Amino acid sequence: MKIFFVSLAIFFSVQLSFAQTNLKLVQLSGVVVATDSLIPVPFVNVYVQGTSRGTLSNWTGVFSLIVVAGDTVRFSALGFQTEKFVVDKAITQNMLSIKIEMKTDTVFIQKVTIYPWPSQEDFKQHFLALNVDDPLTDIAIENIQNALASDLVLYMPMDGNEMTDRLLRAYGKSFYSAGQMPYMGIFNAFAWAQFFKMLKENKKKKEAEKMWED
Repeated sequence: MKIFFVSLAIFFSVQLSFAQTNLKLVQLSGVVVATDSLIPVPFVNVYVQGTSRGTLSNWTGVFSLIVVAGDTVRFSALGFQTEKFVVDKAITQNMLSIKIEMKTDTVFIQKVTIYPWPSQEDFKQHFLALNVDDPLTDIAIENIQNALASDLVLYMPMDGNEMTDRLLRAYGKSFYSAGQMPYMGIFNAFAWAQFFKMLKENKKKKEAEKMWED
């Protein structure tokens, strides 16, 4: 609102200064928005082509500028294509409101590949000079031990997919016994058979690990 009154005051002062000429002064006001989203574009450079007269749009994209009939007004902003508006020479009113839609200006650059070495020759020298110690092999073997893998399974927190799967399984189980006594696996003969099978496999696994250690 302040911009409107300030521009209005400037308009009348400029109108008096050009009273003895035939120039038609017009108060040009409006809003600048993005073409794809119609979101206001703030701080757009609004200037009359070929002159030093201009202004900026505020943070809501609103602007106001005193122009002369026939002027070409340009609108430029970072990330947008420059737009222009030509004031009609035969305009009769003293005020004109417009809406400027600015198109996004996309700049494509060539692909850039970043290497840790300045050249292939330098990479070859560093690669040939690389010293691979034997302890690295021992560390790799230790990382794939069954005992360590079991600990990781027990103590590592579950990720989002695992937590979602567990929650959905719990929901499904609760719906399975809805309206009746909850299901108890202790009376399931197939579950007992699977339990004894796991005990046997675990026993064989421990015997194999003991033989491997010996």
